[in-house]
Amino acid sequence: TQSATGSMVITVRVELADTSITVTIAAGSAAGTFTDYVNTAPIVAGERISIKAVNNATVASSQVNQITFNII
Repeated sequence: TQSATGSMVITVRVELADTSITVTIAAGSAAGTFTDYVNTAPIVAGERISIKAVNNATVASSQVNQITFNII
């Protein structure tokens, strides 16, 4: 469960640069599955993919247990 004091934003990064692929877990959200089916990012063979998570809550909150990619 995300704390009611702030959201958590998860961003996919390519070569350490933020992409438009993001998921925002709103303040007070219950545990669940969150997706971004709208945004895409070009990825070239050999590029590194990473995740940035920013917790905007003022107290401890969500724990990210799994991140899944569909690369087409």
